[in-house]
Amino acid sequence: MFENMTRDQAIDHMLEQFAIHSDGDDQQAHVIATERNAGFASPETVALATGHLLKDNYLNEKYDFWDIPFGSYATVYGWADNGIPLPDTMVPGDLINLYVSGEDNRRKVYVMVVQKNGSIWYLNTSQNTGQGGGNSNSTVWKYIPQTTILWTQDSSPASVGQNMNLAASTRRFRRLRFTINGIGTQFVIETPAVDNPVIVFSAVAGSINESYQVRINLEMVRDNIVLKFSKCRLVTHKTTGTTFSDDTGFTIAGIEGIY
Repeated sequence: MFENMTRDQAIDHMLEQFAIHSDGDDQQAHVIATERNAGFASPETVALATGHLLKDNYLNEKYDFWDIPFGSYATVYGWADNGIPLPDTMVPGDLINLYVSGEDNRRKVYVMVVQKNGSIWYLNTSQNTGQGGGNSNSTVWKYIPQTTILWTQDSSPASVGQNMNLAASTRRFRRLRFTINGIGTQFVIETPAVDNPVIVFSAVAGSINESYQVRINLEMVRDNIVLKFSKCRLVTHKTTGTTFSDDTGFTIAGIEGIY
């Protein structure tokens, strides 16, 4: 390249190239790259690209909720007074991981993971004002359920009197989901994750004139990780009358924890 240039032409060319590559300031030769121009990667850009969260416990003091820039943050929840109500499992100041993405400031997605319990929530906005809602979107946090298999049957389901060793404590969950066999079919029933759950449900026979009410008592035996199928009662309603019976063959085939 330079062999065909005069000395002045070569110097001018080098100065021109230097000017192109020195588009920053006195502290940094290159400008920081953005979605609109090339440049150097900032420490924040590298952190986000390698999976790190930007730590900032004062994010709420810098930005209104709907103006938070795209990015991934480790912060505290401080927008309860900004028109964004807290989810029912949180208190102001809880540590959260907050992920903000989207097309532009009017169409954004917020995903929040609460550090103390791992619950996941999200919000979506798709309107021109960029202040939440739009179309059919909610203006309050939506809950994303998480399901953990706590127990499944081995060779046979659990019957009355049997203990079930759970994979985790029931106190880590909001609800419990039971798969129950009985009266020739299978039921899936949810209950609150209390220490000694009671399952109550009813059914109607498909062809004969009968209906049924079932009550299953479960007992926490140890540390909320051993659950005993302690009792089962069946009420059968017929045209000839009502009968009460115990342990009529109902079994438990599986238990899930839902948070």
